[in-house]
Parts: sequence; C-alpha cells; structure tokens
Amino acid sequence: MNQNHLNPKDCLGNRYRILSIIGHGGMGAVYLAEDLKLRGKHWAIKESKENGQVKNFKKEAETLIQLNHPYLPNIVDYFPPNEKGLSYLVMDYIHGQNLAQKFKNMGNRLPFEKVIKYAIQICELLHYLHHHSKNPIIYRDLKPSNVMIDQQDNVRLIDFGISRRFGHHKQKDTVHLGTVGFAAPEQFEDKQTDHRTDLFNLGAMLYYFLTRGHYYTSSKSLQLQNIPFPMIQVIQRLLQFNPEDRYQDTLQVKRDLEKLQITEQSLDSPNNTSLEVSLQFEHKVIVVGNMYQGAGSTFTSIALARVFHHYKIKNALVEYPTNVSELYTLLNGEKTKPKQYEFLYDKYNSERWISNKLEWTTGYTTWYPLPLLNNTQLIKNGSHTEIDPLLFKIRKPIMIVDISNGWSHPSVQQLCNNADEICYVVDSIPTKFSAGISQDNLKIAMQLKQSGKNVHFIVNRDVNAMIRKLWNNTLPWYPSCYIPNFPFENVHEHIWKGKMVQDEKNIKGKLIEGLYPFISQIVPKSMLERQDNKMNRLRKWFQIQN
Repeated sequence: MNQNHLNPKDCLGNRYRILSIIGHGGMGAVYLAEDLKLRGKHWAIKESKENGQVKNFKKEAETLIQLNHPYLPNIVDYFPPNEKGLSYLVMDYIHGQNLAQKFKNMGNRLPFEKVIKYAIQICELLHYLHHHSKNPIIYRDLKPSNVMIDQQDNVRLIDFGISRRFGHHKQKDTVHLGTVGFAAPEQFEDKQTDHRTDLFNLGAMLYYFLTRGHYYTSSKSLQLQNIPFPMIQVIQRLLQFNPEDRYQDTLQVKRDLEKLQITEQSLDSPNNTSLEVSLQFEHKVIVVGNMYQGAGSTFTSIALARVFHHYKIKNALVEYPTNVSELYTLLNGEKTKPKQYEFLYDKYNSERWISNKLEWTTGYTTWYPLPLLNNTQLIKNGSHTEIDPLLFKIRKPIMIVDISNGWSHPSVQQLCNNADEICYVVDSIPTKFSAGISQDNLKIAMQLKQSGKNVHFIVNRDVNAMIRKLWNNTLPWYPSCYIPNFPFENVHEHIWKGKMVQDEKNIKGKLIEGLYPFISQIVPKSMLERQDNKMNRLRKWFQIQN
C-alpha cells in the first residue's frame, strides 16, 4: 500500500482483496473488492483521508449501519483511521451507473416515465429517513451523481457524508453544505435545514432532468416545456423559496407523482379501450370506519369495492391493523386465496419489498386482509412510519382502507391526513350514536372537516324515508349515501356458504343504486354513465339472443 490509496491485489483486513478503483470522491477513492471468505462476493470500499473529514466519515458509517431500506446500500464493515490516517467503509457494490452518468449517456434525456418512477422511489426513501427513530435524518445532498440505478432499475442512494440528525431545539445548522444547482436556499443561509430541504433538492433534480440538464435558479421562472401541467405544479411547489410554502410531507409528493404515473400508464395502452385504462381521474385513498362499533365498516368497504368492480375500475381493499381479522373469513380465504400468498403486513418484517405477483384478486378488486393470527405489534407501537410505506406501494386507482373502530389511533390520524375521502359509517339505531365513543369520533370528524378534508357519512341499514329524514336532521351535515337494510338471514346465509353477499344479484343492484351518489363524487359521472350504457346495451343484446 502507498500513503494515498490502496492498490489492486492489496488486502484490507485480511479479507477484502482490492480489484480496481471505481471512483474518486472529495475524501478519497472508492474501490471494488472481492471477499476472500465469501467467494464470488464483491464489495465497494469507500476511503477517507485524514484531512478534517474523518469525523464526517465516521458519522456516515454510524448513520448507515443503523438503516435498513431497499434503496440504501448495506454497510458490512468499517475500519477506523490507520497509522496513515486512512479510514474505510465496506458496503454493497451496486452494479449499475449513477443517474448523472445515465442521463449523460442518453444524450441529456431521461424518459418522463423514468423520471416519475425514480422520484417516487426517492420519496419512499426520504419518508423512511425523515421518520427514522426519534431524530429524523436529513440527507441534504440529493443530486444525480448520488443516486445509483441498479440492475433492477431501482434507485440506491449513496454518500451520506453531509446528512444530519434533525433536532427541533436547533435554530440553525452548524455548517452550510450542499451542491450548487440542487441545494435549497436555507443551505447557504444562516438557517436550519429540515425535511423540506430534501424536498427542494428533489424538485431541483426533477427540474434538471426535465430541462435536459439546466440548473434551477430562483432568479428565473420555470422553463418547462411539453411537460404535463400537474408535473409543473409539483415542481413549482417543491421549489418554493420559503420552506413553509413547499410540500410539508414526502408522502404527499409521492401520491401526486403516482397520479401522474397512473395517467401515463393509461396513455401508453392504446389497444385497450376499457374504462379501467381510460381512467384518468386522480388516484384516490378512501378511509372507511365505524362511527361506533358494529355500524358496518367492513360490509360497506366490501360494497364499495364491488361497486367499483362493477364499473370496471381497479381497486384495492386493505384491512387496517386496527381491525380484528374478519375480511379473510368473509372471503373464504382457506379456499380462495392464491397459493404462496404473502399478507401485506408480513412485508413489514421483510428486508425489502417483494412485488406480489400472486395478487388475491376478484375481478377488478385486489384484497389485502389481515391474517387470522395477526401480529398486532405493528399497530401497538403507535407508529405510522412502518405502515404507510406499505400502503402507498399499492398501485391501484382506488384504495379503500377499512380502519373499523380505530379513529383515535395515531397511525389512523396520519392516514386520514393523507387520504382523499374519509367515510364514517352509521346505522339506523340512534342509541349508539349518543354513546360517548360516538361523540368522540364525531369530534374527530368535525376536526377533519374543518381542516379541509372530504368527510362523509354513509348510512348503513337504511330502513325507510322517515328514518332517513331523522338522520338528516341529526348529523352535522347530510349523509353522502344510504345502503339499504338487507335481511339478516340472507346476509348470514351467504357468509356460511363462503360466498360474498355483495355480489349476489339482487343485493348488488341495490348497493350500486345506494352508493352511486358517493361513487359519482369520486369518479366522473360521464365515466360511470358510459359504463352503464355499455352494460345496458350488452344486456339488451343477450335478451334478444335468448
């Protein structure tokens, strides 16, 4: 070894044999090494010279060792400064190129759908970092050269040299760091950086890709051409000078990008003219819960899913961990679930997200029930940070989340903040509505309404016009729709037979009629009417043939 770097064939720690130099950084070189204990395994080894940066290098090692996310490299070893003042960090070797190289090799072009895909993955990772442990991690140096693209075409964020732990008690940063062209204004001023700094960095990077390599400066207006207007709106909001005017939550950025992704996918399928492909309304998250126990949130959630199915709109029904497992039994899971099916919340304990190709699907509805032996630890700890990333990986135009009686749970409150529609299910028994828990839930509904959320009452087991009028006078605002009261024995007969009562012909028709006023607020009426007209024509054709 010489004083400045390792040479090919040198061996670090009697285990890592250097093969080549694969890059240079401000603190030292990056090497490709083979593992002498694990034959065939290659690692990247990052070097730091003792030039005042060793403290940062050690902090980077300590930070990365604590993290576990599919879009981050794993750290396997660390060597503190040796007699020559050289430190080494051993991490995953990522086969691929960084986004700066990929962008340049493609002639300063990156397909719009790739920009959205990578941005969504970065949002997932930033959300993880910003909610890590008690002290969020602010990355502060998001730029194309720090984003690797692996062989699976997924992002891997590298170089945590200037990341920092966020402390609410701090009024400013100790040092001002960032890359010109991508850094937020507060990174060069006497101010504190926070999660919104990373969001500005993301906006600057999106601007760079969509303008074929131009850097954003606050002195000129956005120069975006031939870009969908919703994307321009996202970038404008990310690049606001004042952090208070930017997005305040990474998941909201992700959801707005996913809306664009859905539209792009629909436009890329010219041969499929069904409603599910031409669907270009925004991605919707609908939270459904009981005003009081037994009001029927699960029945209502399934009913909504099957009405969306009727209109050929892809949807997902998620049974939230605040529930007692019920959906699995109602779906007759022992017979109907796919073999090798992996429950959604089992993925919480997985080291990486595994795309479930064996989706549990009935028509246009994909089911995400809780397992019968549910590990409730996920919800007991009161944290939404482990749950939300799983939910927002579900790629369906409509996502229905049944939270049952969980309105007061912190994770549900965060879920409601990110939801588009919030539905409280009530039934026709007034005594339950006056109970204490009902009044507590009503207060939550009022608060959500006052914050600008779309809050609905859905009346289940509607009896007659007189009861309906009483409900209208009792609730603080009119219900959005009414589900008829179906005979108790009819419903339970289907459950015992392992059949979905919501798909029974007579019941299904009444559900469509009852839920239509609410559904038409979610999906443009023109789309619903078009599908109804199409089905009426088919029905008449079959009648003529028979």
